[in-house]
Amino acid sequence: NPPGIKKLDTKKFKSAIMGENMKEDK
Repeated sequence: NPPGIKKLDTKKFKSAIMGENMKEDK
């Protein structure tokens, strides 16, 4: 797997976690 794909996945994963945190906060 190219590092670029892993980076994108990490960004997506981080975004999902942040979204969940925001949902919990609200």
